[in-house]
Amino acid sequence: MTTVNNYTVYCSTEAAYKYNYWLPTTPTTCPSNSTHTIDTAKTTVVDSVSSEIVTIKETSVETQGRYQVAPYTLDITSSASPQTFNYQNNDYPFNVYMVSFQSEEDHRGDYLDVLAAPYTTVGAITSNVTAGDTVINVSSGVITYMKVGYRVTITDGTNTDELGYCREVNSISNTITVGTAAAHSFAAATPTYVQFSIGFTRAPILLHTPREYVFGGGKVGASYVPKGAVNRIIYTNNSGVAKKMVLFFETDY
Repeated sequence: MTTVNNYTVYCSTEAAYKYNYWLPTTPTTCPSNSTHTIDTAKTTVVDSVSSEIVTIKETSVETQGRYQVAPYTLDITSSASPQTFNYQNNDYPFNVYMVSFQSEEDHRGDYLDVLAAPYTTVGAITSNVTAGDTVINVSSGVITYMKVGYRVTITDGTNTDELGYCREVNSISNTITVGTAAAHSFAAATPTYVQFSIGFTRAPILLHTPREYVFGGGKVGASYVPKGAVNRIIYTNNSGVAKKMVLFFETDY
């Protein structure tokens, strides 16, 4: 029987977590640069696949099994610009089973978006990108870590284009296909970096009639959140009135 694990490792050189590192043995170097050192104490197995065993699961990471509700409060200002709230799990890893919140009348007409691993750089373009392109030539790191359904961003430090969702990862041609065409031209020599974000929501949620929103209540299993991982909540306030919102994360640890 052959088992391959999906590792999350912490690169001490870059001071950042690296995700989706599939290997048959425990990694000893950084996935993006083999000359970088990693903190092996922070290496975790997020998932496993076996040649002989088939299971239905959302996560394979064992915890102590203790239930906990973790509230997170958004203090939203009156600004109409999108407001960013970063929730970083610095205490211990846990599994999230469900997220819920109650919208009130003062939330009507606003938008809420939730991202995991926001704007994680995984490589660079390898050929110039012209405005209108949807097929992007990329480095091997992008091919390794980009997944269909991830949100794609490219940036050269001057221009940043949100390219929608990744539709295809082609390891033969070393290209990715995106859902939104590039608005600017980018040079490979600049360099131009490729980033991904994992959207918990398919698109920003329009808050309308006051009600309770529950996410994850209809699925089996949980989503693993490693220690140090960043989740980003983006709130767009269209009323011009300051307000609060409390999100509840049902977890075990």
